[in-house]
Amino acid sequence: MDFRLVRSIGQFATSRFGRGWLGNITEHFEGDEAWVDLFAPWAAWTIAVDGKRVADHYLEQDGRQFSDRERAWFEAQRRSWLSVWEVIAVEPGMVAVRDLLTGEKRSVHEDKGSRMLVPRDTLLTRVIDFEETSLFGGMYGRTLRPTDAFEVLTRIRSKLRAKKGDVALELLRDPLAGRFLIDCWREAVAGFDERLAIPPILQNTDGDPFLLVTDSFRFEQGMGAEIEKRLAAMDGVDDVQEKEGETEIVYTKPGNRAHPGWKNTIVGMAVITGDSLRIETNSERRADALRLRVRDACAGLLSDLTRTSEAPTSVGPGASAAVSRGSNKSAGIDPAEEQAIIREMKEAHYRDWVDLPVPMLGGKTPRAAMRSAKSRERVDLLLREIENSESRLPAAIRYDVSRLREELGLDPAK
Repeated sequence: MDFRLVRSIGQFATSRFGRGWLGNITEHFEGDEAWVDLFAPWAAWTIAVDGKRVADHYLEQDGRQFSDRERAWFEAQRRSWLSVWEVIAVEPGMVAVRDLLTGEKRSVHEDKGSRMLVPRDTLLTRVIDFEETSLFGGMYGRTLRPTDAFEVLTRIRSKLRAKKGDVALELLRDPLAGRFLIDCWREAVAGFDERLAIPPILQNTDGDPFLLVTDSFRFEQGMGAEIEKRLAAMDGVDDVQEKEGETEIVYTKPGNRAHPGWKNTIVGMAVITGDSLRIETNSERRADALRLRVRDACAGLLSDLTRTSEAPTSVGPGASAAVSRGSNKSAGIDPAEEQAIIREMKEAHYRDWVDLPVPMLGGKTPRAAMRSAKSRERVDLLLREIENSESRLPAAIRYDVSRLREELGLDPAK
């Protein structure tokens, strides 16, 4: 019904007011595929000519031919507005959303969206309340994450001179406000795409450029046991394992500059096999430091040093496991074990997170930031961003962000 009416309103408006009734909108958004699903319904039900919506002009002229249900749909569209809606929860066939400008909440009947959206996604859309059901009435084809949407919200509030509190619905029903919202949203999407196109700079927890470095040594046959003994006696040994004819010795150091709550950080691994020794690290600085220590410990026993390095862009599927161990031999790790490792790392990280300085909070800890209203809003935004990221992960490795909200005294349902 909506598709048919939107098409009829467009044909009527072009016939009565000429093609200029849309202004320069079509040229402005030409080539923007994400705009298509929002454009037609927003234009048909929102744009005004001669001080009246074109939909109302159409209803006045041809209203006698409409059924009571169609007239009710016209009225439902008149009550609707374009805004920024945040996904609160998703179930098959239903998406719970909250309008971040007006504070309105709806449970929207939606099939396709309920299979694609995750909590804390933000949408630029209209919600239609009709026959005790809420429906999406045209949506921009790209969602934004909470922090990107926050910038859009800040701009539209400034434009509407409503920096605090709930925005009046009538302000958002104005087609000029809608056009401004759409422009802001498109710019935010473009900015996100630009940032995404910049390759990330990978670093280890010391802030060094990430590089898998392997230093190899040779030694005389029969000296393997002595070298193992000396390497195992070095400071910082965390684990010694023998398997498949090799001996692996893992080295750590106390604490972690990036994550002070961690007890230790793996800095490298020594692998002894036959008449060779291999030292594996994930940066040149760590490689240089560990190489000197190994040479001092095994003075006179090692020779023929060679070094190879592998950039992260060429690392295969086992790279994430390799980073944590300092070795690329972990590619065959059992999926259940890998999930357990990820969960354990997240538990360790978020256990102390509320008391660690966070750049997004101006260097304050989340707990300290809760002392002022403005900083508290930033904490809430940061938690929504984390929740949005976690919601995209497999359920087996997600972290329950509501635990952080409870620790900080923030409403879990917000």
